[in-house]
Amino acid sequence: ALVCSPDGEEVAVAGAAGLLSWRLERAAAADGERGALVPQLTRGEPVYQGDPQLTSLAYLEPPFLLAGDTDGGVTLWGSAATPLGMFTSAPMLREVDLLHPERIFAADEADDVGVQRWVVVVAGIGSHCVLRYLLTLPLPVAGFASAPPQFELLSEIRLNGDALGMSWASGATQGVVGTNAGNI
Repeated sequence: ALVCSPDGEEVAVAGAAGLLSWRLERAAAADGERGALVPQLTRGEPVYQGDPQLTSLAYLEPPFLLAGDTDGGVTLWGSAATPLGMFTSAPMLREVDLLHPERIFAADEADDVGVQRWVVVVAGIGSHCVLRYLLTLPLPVAGFASAPPQFELLSEIRLNGDALGMSWASGATQGVVGTNAGNI
C-alpha cells in the first residue's frame, strides 16, 4: 500500500519491513527549488510469515496515519515507532482493504479544543459490509500526555459483495461503493 499525505509533503508505504515514510524537504538551488525525500522513523516492526500484513493506508493529517491489515485490524500511527491505538473491525471484516478518513468539526468550536474527530469508513473482505467509525483523537497538552484515541462504531452498511473501491462525499455521510458482485 502507498499513500501521500493531504499536504503533499509526506509519502508512506507499507511492506514487509514495516511502515516506512519519507518527508519532502525543499532547498533553494541556483536554478530553482529542489526537493529531497528524507526517510522518517520506521513505524512498526518487520512483518514475519503468519503475521498480519498491512493492506491499506490513509493519512489523517501528518503525522497521523491509519493502516488496515489482513486480520481486520486498523492501527493509528503518529510519529513514534509504536502505534497510538489499535482497533478491530473483525469479525465483520476479515481484511481491511479500503480506508477513508474525513475530518469533522463540532458545531461549537469550544468542543473541538484539544481534540480532533474523524469519521473513518472501513471496507474490504468479510461479511459484505462497510463500517463507519468515529475516531476521537485527544491532542497532547503541554506537559501532559494525551488520552488514548477512541474508535466508536457509528453504522454498518450491508452490501451484496466485498467492497473493491469506494468514494465518499464530504463528511463521509454519503458514498459510492463498488463490489465484487458487480454492483455499485
